[in-house]
Order: sequence, then C-alpha cells, then structure tokens
Amino acid sequence: MSDRKVQSSSTMSIAELTSYMTLLTTAVNTLQRDLKTSSTLDKQHAIHVLAETQVGLMKIATTITECLAEQYDVLVDDGPKWKIVQTKKQSSQQGKSKLNKSTQKNKPKQPPAVVLTQIHITPSLSIPACIINTFDEATECGIVYYVKPCEHFAITIAGHLFHGNVGVVFIDEHNPTKIKDCKYALSCYKPKECGYYHDPRVHTSSTDRRNYILSNYMLSSHKDAMPTQHTLEGVRKRGLGSIDQLDADVLNTTHHERLRQYDYTMHNILLSLLFTSRS
Repeated sequence: MSDRKVQSSSTMSIAELTSYMTLLTTAVNTLQRDLKTSSTLDKQHAIHVLAETQVGLMKIATTITECLAEQYDVLVDDGPKWKIVQTKKQSSQQGKSKLNKSTQKNKPKQPPAVVLTQIHITPSLSIPACIINTFDEATECGIVYYVKPCEHFAITIAGHLFHGNVGVVFIDEHNPTKIKDCKYALSCYKPKECGYYHDPRVHTSSTDRRNYILSNYMLSSHKDAMPTQHTLEGVRKRGLGSIDQLDADVLNTTHHERLRQYDYTMHNILLSLLFTSRS
C-alpha cells in the first residue's frame, strides 16, 4: 500500500473521496489475497494494515454520505451502491417549472396586435378600423372592424356582432331604396339591381348598406307603428325605445324589426364615432 499522504477528507470533493475509496478497496482485496500465501509475521502485519484500511474506508463512506445528504433529498440504500433519487436543486427547479407553467396556463391570452386603417365614409370623414375579409374575423369585443369585401363596418358588443355602414336618410318617402329586406332572400337573382336590402352575412357577394327614411327616427308607440290597409308608414317608424313601454316592445317586436334595430344601432355608432373625432 502506498505511503503517500492524503489530504483531509473534509477538504476533498465527493469525486476525490470516491476515487480514494476505490483505491483503498482495491488495496483491501489485495491484502486479503496475500494473507493466504504470506508467512506468520507477514500475516500479522497485513492484518494490522487491513484493519486500519477498513476503518479508513468506513470514515470515507461516512463522509461521502454526509456530503451527499447536504445536496440530495433522498438516498436509497441499493445494496453496495447508493442510489440518488432526486437532488434538492432539481426539486427546486421542477417546482419553479411547474409554477411557471401553471402561471402561464392561468395567464389570460393577450389579444393579437390590431392594425388600424383610416376608412373613409366621405372624402373628408374617416373612421379608424381593422381591415378583415370575413365577419368571422371580428372576434375582439370593442374593436371596430371593416369587412372589405362587403364594405361593412363590424363591432362585437357583449357577444353580439353588429355590422353596417352609414346609409342614406330619405326625406322624400315615395321612392326609397334598400329600406326593407328583400323577401326573396337567397333566391333573389338580381341583388345589385334589386331595390331591397340584402344582408352581406346572408348574401356573401352583397355590398348593400341599409338606408332609412325620416320616420325611422320618430319614436311612437308600438300600436301606432303597426301597418294598416291604407298605409305602410307604420312599418317604417321606429316603434320602440321608450323606457315606459320597453318591456312590451321587446316582447312584441318582430324578427325584421329587430334586424332593422341592429342596423340603426350600427348606423348611429358610426355617426357617434365621426362626431367624436370632430369634437
């Protein structure tokens, strides 16, 4: 066995301790083999050296165990070897990783950046809007979109999509166009020449915008707004909106009246945005 001095185990790294322990183990095995062939004097000396070496091995093993215990959470005695289950550093990193993933999962998704373009209503008046190609792309609440193929603005409010453009308000009510919905719906074979309104969400090739007559802006009771045999003026009036009759109005309005109300709303939103931009 070598007489070289070995530095204190307390100042040695685990790798160095392990390497030295391997050397001592080899020396022990050599001594045990030599004992079988040595003389009595040699045997006594070898036994003494063997005992000291085994004590040294136990001290080194204890030191390694204590060092490992400071760095690892769990050590499992796996026969002649120690099995490392998980390090404290790994456990801390995994905990942080799980926390980060959980935080990222719960973190609300940021809406994509919206690019606004000035869309002209008239040569001198415009509204900033995000240009899209279909109504299905108008997903973010509160953002004004412009569906380019049908020339309609669109905005989602409380989960409901409103769309339209600023229409014509006719003062002469004898020959207004694009006021009422086309009764032929999808079967209308000349929507561009037709004098009735075609909703672009139904007629995908339509660029119609809803027009209005002056009486659309006159509030009246629902009863007064009902059509008679002699006049259709009642159909054109805005037969709802007063708080004192609102419960009844909401229950009694027809599907077509609701559609017109949606278009009135979009028309008025666009006007309000134009007024606000000029104030």
